[in-house]
Amino acid sequence: MIDPEKLYNKAMEAAEDWADKDYAAGVLEDGLSTLEASLIAEYKAKGEPVSTVAKRVKMDPKWVSMAEAWRDARKAALVARLKYDQINRFIDNCRTKESTERSLAR
Repeated sequence: MIDPEKLYNKAMEAAEDWADKDYAAGVLEDGLSTLEASLIAEYKAKGEPVSTVAKRVKMDPKWVSMAEAWRDARKAALVARLKYDQINRFIDNCRTKESTERSLAR
């Protein structure tokens, strides 16, 4: 027999985990954009040619480090989303199974 409260709690935990990880990735993405703008301004102020500024920014150790952190955070958020979706599919399958069993018992 399915314990609806247990399944609900499991789904809510997965949803909260996904939301937290998605938020963290979003914060890092915003920070990456801000850092990129700052580095562009910094390189332009140093007299770097405009044609090379974007390439230099993408090679800057600060940008690379933050981009890696964002990538890892986004991956964690996607895995959390997958876990949430799988839990919901499991719950739906359990409901279907119970409904079928009730129909067959009649």
